[in-house]
Amino acid sequence: MEEIIGRLIAQKREGRYWDFKEYWHKNKAELLHDIICLANSSQYEGPRYLIFGISDEFTVKGIELDPNRRKQCDLLDWLNKIKFAGDIRPDVELNVLTIKNHQIDVLVIADLKCKPYFLSEKYKDGEKALGVGTIYSRVGDKNTAIDRTADLYDVEHMWRQRFGLELSPLERLRLFLLDIYNWESDGIDSAYYKLAPEFTLWYSSEKHNVCDRWWGNFLGEAKKFHIVHRYHTTTLKSVSCCHFERENLIIPIPEVDYVCIDHRNTKEANNTYSLFYFLQDSFEFSLLCYLFGSAHLTDTKERNQEKLLVKYAIVSPVKTSMKSLPFMIFKNSNDKNNFIDYIEKNIEDFFSQYSITPAMKLGEDKLKEEKLFAYWAYELFFTDKSTEHS
Repeated sequence: MEEIIGRLIAQKREGRYWDFKEYWHKNKAELLHDIICLANSSQYEGPRYLIFGISDEFTVKGIELDPNRRKQCDLLDWLNKIKFAGDIRPDVELNVLTIKNHQIDVLVIADLKCKPYFLSEKYKDGEKALGVGTIYSRVGDKNTAIDRTADLYDVEHMWRQRFGLELSPLERLRLFLLDIYNWESDGIDSAYYKLAPEFTLWYSSEKHNVCDRWWGNFLGEAKKFHIVHRYHTTTLKSVSCCHFERENLIIPIPEVDYVCIDHRNTKEANNTYSLFYFLQDSFEFSLLCYLFGSAHLTDTKERNQEKLLVKYAIVSPVKTSMKSLPFMIFKNSNDKNNFIDYIEKNIEDFFSQYSITPAMKLGEDKLKEEKLFAYWAYELFFTDKSTEHS
C-alpha cells in the first residue's frame, strides 16, 4: 500500500481512481459525495483511493492533528445508516500509512460490479445535499458537481457493468449465481437462470468418496461430484463439489493453501498444515452462495446468503447441526496471504494451547492435528487481534 500511494503522490496530480485531500471533510455530505464519485467511476477497474494528508501542492502534510479525523468503525457505522438504493453501498476500508514521517489516511473503495451507487433518501449536512436518485461519477480527475448528475453515457456504462452486459459468459454466470431468486430448478439435477435461460447448471450423476481430507467423513461420509455450467450447449465450467448426504449439505470443494509449521525447514507436505478457504471474488464462492442460499428460499424471499460471511456459517442450511466446517472466506488472495503470514508468526500458540509436538510425517496423527489446527485458525480469524492482518 505504501508503494502504491507513494507512486500516486509522485505523479503530482489527481486521477480517475485517486483523489487527494489535505484534511478530512468537515461536511459529511461532501465526504459522501467524494466516496460515491470514486465508487461510480466506470473508467477504471481496480481499487479507488481517497487519500488524506496531502496538500494542494502534492506534498505530505500528515493528518495527525486533524480534528475531523475518522476511524474505520465510525465510517462503516455512518455509511450503514445512509439510505442507498437497494441497500447497495460502497465497500470501504480505511488504512493508516506512514510516509515521510507523517501519518496519512487512505480510504480504499472496492471496485464492485454494483455501480451505480445512489441514494433512495436525500442526505443533507448544512447547505450541502445529495439528491434522491442522483447519480454521481468521476471522469478523469473531476467529480460530478454535487448539484448535477453524471453524463448519460457514463450512467449507461455503469448499468451495463451492473447487469454484466460487458462481461464474458463465464463472468456473467458468476454474477447470475448470486441472484438466487431468479433461478428455476427442476428439483432433481438441473436449473436455469430465468432472466437468461441459455445459462444452465447440471448435477453429474457419478459420485465418489472424499477420503483424502479429515473433513471427508466429518459430517457424514461426503460424496464428490461435479456441477456443470453451460451457456447454450457450451460447457463453461465444471466445479468439483461434495455432498454431505446426512446433513443435506452441498458445497464446492474449497481451495487449499499451506501454513508452514517450522520455518527452519522447507514448505513440504510433512512441514505444513492445510488451510481450506473460499475467495469472495471466485466462481466457487458464487456457487457456494447459490447452493447455500437456494436452500433458504422462502415465500417472502428473505435474503440469507450473507449468513455465509458470519462465524460458523457453513453448516447444514436445512437442519440443525452440532458441527460446522471451518472453511474461511477471504475477500481476495491478498487477504488470505496476509492471514497465513499472521498464523505462521503465531503457530507456537497453537502448539502450546493443545500441548502438541507436531507430527512431521503424514498419517493419522497428522490428520488429527490438521483438524485441531483448522478450528484454531478459524477462531483466530474472528478475534479482534487477528483482524490486524488484513
